[in-house]
Amino acid sequence: MFSAISLFSGGVDGLGIAFETAGFNISHYVEFDPFCAANLSRLHPGAVVIEDDVRNVATLPTTDVVFGGPPCQGFSIAGKRLGLADDRYLWPEMFRLVRVIQPRVVLVENVRGAASGGLIDAV
Repeated sequence: MFSAISLFSGGVDGLGIAFETAGFNISHYVEFDPFCAANLSRLHPGAVVIEDDVRNVATLPTTDVVFGGPPCQGFSIAGKRLGLADDRYLWPEMFRLVRVIQPRVVLVENVRGAASGGLIDAV
């Protein structure tokens, strides 16, 4: 069985449902919102749910896959498109944790406007 870690999980973790359906074991979830973190704990009693800002997470265990969708409001074509100047811009934090964990695979989910808004250039 392959292992995975979910960042920016939300209250249900739609990406996580897909990974679990494919047979992955998600060992850790990182979710800032207390309501969402509590719901994840209820849905996944065997997993570690870290209710904290991803910027405060120093390390996570080695895993096969890291996945998540960093906040995308700054890149969305529906918003102000502040891009890298948006306070919610957390892609560097996901990238930092990926470098620490060194998984085999990384999956980043985001909005259509991410590429034209500068996210790709910031990597």
